[in-house]
Amino acid sequence: MSSNVSNRMPTRVPVSLEAHEKLRSVQGQFLELGQLGTIYRIAALLSLKRNGYQEERPAEMTLDSERIHARLRGPLEIHHRDLPIIFPALVQLSAGKTLDPEDIYRQVSYHIHLGAELLEDVVKDVNSLEGLYELLMDEVPDGFETEMASQFHSDGNGMVLRLGEQSATEEPYDWPLTDTSQTENPHACIVGVSGQGKTQFALDILYQIRQQNPDVSFTIMDYKGDLSEPGSSSRRMLENHLGCDVITAGKEAIRTVPFQNVSSQQNDQYVVGVTDLIAKFYPSLGGQQRYALRQCLEELIATHSGGFGFNTLEKKVEEFYEENGRNPDGLSDAVHRLSVSRAFEDSPSSLMPEPLITQSLSLRLNELEFNSLPIAFLVVNRLYDEMKQLPDAERQGSVFNLRHVVFIDEAHHYLSVKSSPLALLIREGRSKGVAVLLATQSVSDLSGTAGADYRQYLSNSFFFKTNLNSASEIRAMLPASGQQVARIADQIATLETGQMLFSRNIQKEPSESVLQAVQFYRRGL
Repeated sequence: MSSNVSNRMPTRVPVSLEAHEKLRSVQGQFLELGQLGTIYRIAALLSLKRNGYQEERPAEMTLDSERIHARLRGPLEIHHRDLPIIFPALVQLSAGKTLDPEDIYRQVSYHIHLGAELLEDVVKDVNSLEGLYELLMDEVPDGFETEMASQFHSDGNGMVLRLGEQSATEEPYDWPLTDTSQTENPHACIVGVSGQGKTQFALDILYQIRQQNPDVSFTIMDYKGDLSEPGSSSRRMLENHLGCDVITAGKEAIRTVPFQNVSSQQNDQYVVGVTDLIAKFYPSLGGQQRYALRQCLEELIATHSGGFGFNTLEKKVEEFYEENGRNPDGLSDAVHRLSVSRAFEDSPSSLMPEPLITQSLSLRLNELEFNSLPIAFLVVNRLYDEMKQLPDAERQGSVFNLRHVVFIDEAHHYLSVKSSPLALLIREGRSKGVAVLLATQSVSDLSGTAGADYRQYLSNSFFFKTNLNSASEIRAMLPASGQQVARIADQIATLETGQMLFSRNIQKEPSESVLQAVQFYRRGL
């Protein structure tokens, strides 16, 4: 019953601002739960148990449907181990009758509002995530039957993705993404020239991840804007099946501030790191300009507890220069360019729904007036800073819980930056449950000629037809003998459209298969 109902559901539930603010506060206590939608569902569960079926909207509940929305997508489940709680079935059980999808979502909306206060009170006495889950299990009505489903599969392989069919045998081929006994890490490159099917393959992989765990969140970097072109099938996929908000940078603000507040112990390291990151994209900044930028950042961090944006930084730089009798220079110009981009919010807003790493966003970067790379890297830097604050991902044996996926299309634009936060995000991501997928046109892009060598971080490689520059590049990606390298090069050169060679490293031992790759458009969704 539940899966049929959820497939016909609307994609958004309006939530009262009062409830939203209370549950945002609760999320800060349990960041490892992921997206704010999970907290919404927990609140609704508490209210369903304690308040029962509601025919009317609570009198004090007011909605701002233009601004606040909870995203309750997919099967509408709360996952705990192998026991999901299915909302359509639970709402109808409480109502004692069959309801249409609109009625179910309306009831979920009411119960989020009613449950926010209950949950806010409950968590005062809960000191751990496990304690919260135990409380939730106690709230499930007696006699309520659940469906068995989990990202921790009963076969112990974790999240398993269908990559396609083996070309030689037409047998299906699966990828145990989150089982570290089967692959060293979940990170991957997708390499191939245009028109070979790598984008549709990537979309299908993201779709499967979302289907297996509705609480995984996504950050998608769309450098050229092709993936999120208005009216395109890929944009509908991002919005309707991944639950992403599409943000056109420069026309609407990314819902975070670029600079965070840090403790006094972290201040020096953070300021130096951000200064160096900005200076990478504005090489005209000399020693004096970097010193001024550090001074301004340090003072703003000390006085802006919630973080701040470029407008605030620009005003501070102007003030610093006036106080020190200096004329505007390259720093003034760089900070002004970032400020007028309007890519981020300037100060924390009560309407910011959640930390960046628990949002699902697709960022269109092609309409920024100036260079989009500083904006993209500040997003990655913020993701990395937020990721570091998370506890390690939950594990069962060799299987870990996937929390967040970063997909970067046209990745070659990002791979030549020295000391990149992207390299740090990839290197440290597995322990935190973060996977990074990089799509590019050539293996040489991944060598990061002027930056990090990304080949050492990526355990999984998907090669569509591409132009490989040398045998040494193949060997760097795939530990293999000379004869194997020659054979692999021949295989890649002769691949047909939609075919790929998949290689993964298992304890430094390569494993390759030629596959007819899955393509999202074939699902007809």
